[in-house]
Amino acid sequence: MRENLLTAQGLVKRFEGRDVLKNVSLTLEKGETAAVIGASGAGKSTLLRCLCELERVDEGTIEIGGQTMTNGGRYGYAPEKELRRIRRRMGYVFQDFQLFPHFSVLRNVTEAQRCVLGRSRKEAEEKARALLDRMALSDKADTYPCFLSGGQRQRLAIARMLAMDPDILCFDEPTSALDPQLTKEVLQVIRSLAEEGRTMLIITHEMAFAREAAGRIFYMADGRILREGTPEDVFADPRVRAFAQTE
Repeated sequence: MRENLLTAQGLVKRFEGRDVLKNVSLTLEKGETAAVIGASGAGKSTLLRCLCELERVDEGTIEIGGQTMTNGGRYGYAPEKELRRIRRRMGYVFQDFQLFPHFSVLRNVTEAQRCVLGRSRKEAEEKARALLDRMALSDKADTYPCFLSGGQRQRLAIARMLAMDPDILCFDEPTSALDPQLTKEVLQVIRSLAEEGRTMLIITHEMAFAREAAGRIFYMADGRILREGTPEDVFADPRVRAFAQTE
């Protein structure tokens, strides 16, 4: 039996008095690739942001690798020093890249390694160049993000995340800003990470990709997880089939 790397129970998140997450619970096992699907506004991105502590929940508990991020919602978070250690176990790729525009491609991948992990310039650059090579960006090391295509920017964002050696890779609709050809490129990178046995939680509108790459799928609507299971089980649900036909 594989260990749970992430456990969330009873998550509630409110914005301006409105519940955006409504008693959401989930687990993620080590080596598992899970996808979160659902219509826009279902609460998918809010859930992912809360799991990575980019937003704080109002109620509920979150544990990452056995370490407690919060055991009582907004007022039960761990001390900041401990939170920093826990957050480093989570990697996050944004749908709109969030690259440093004034840094070169290489520096985008080395900066956090040096500032957060304390790696030397030599060590950080070796790690960065190996990842850029993997992402087919070796020849772009001295280029700035504004000169990259959307697919190249997203691959750079993935390289930056991997450089931090996170335990859980989180993707927030990584292809939403890309055309079909660039979408194919980025999804292939994510597939290769799944094949390596990386632990991943992916928000996606790509139904075919979710069916193929995810071992488990969470279907969200109106701030709740309404169905959870294998792709076969989830897509057999009439509610999910109806949603998938609109995508």
